[in-house]
Amino acid sequence: MNPLFAAPARCLSRCLRPSRACRPRWGLPLASAAVLVLAVGCSGDPHAAYLGVWQTTDPPPKTVEITRDGDNYLFQDLRETGFRGEPVAPRLLEVQGRQLALHNGLANVPLGLSGDGATLLIADVRLARVPAADGARLKRELADQQARRQADRVKCARLRAEVTQA
Repeated sequence: MNPLFAAPARCLSRCLRPSRACRPRWGLPLASAAVLVLAVGCSGDPHAAYLGVWQTTDPPPKTVEITRDGDNYLFQDLRETGFRGEPVAPRLLEVQGRQLALHNGLANVPLGLSGDGATLLIADVRLARVPAADGARLKRELADQQARRQADRVKCARLRAEVTQA
């Protein structure tokens, strides 16, 4: 008998007789299905878990937002202001594999994410995820506070100018 057909013939003869060899084997189809499900489930944005509003639970208060703009990820400290009180522009995050990193001026600081996606770790600062509805409200409140501070700065500058002219 041709050696190419010997193995299939042996297998066929075993399956024609009722025995353990004739039981269907589900291991390979189940493993293939599991790999397919994992491949489809993991093919989305690997950095989507980082997106959203985050806030410290310990003082000093720090509120940050991570957003996506096309292929770029942006990091903005919502409480940080510039020298004249204006909001600071968002900073670009660097993609390092499945992790994001923030450049602090000296080096890239990787952003750590807990397994459940509820805690963000930046160096030694722990931030908790803020639910989406609360995040929008919190962003409005912080923007209002910054607008009031900016208006107060303008009033102070105007008053300072009046006092120096008098």
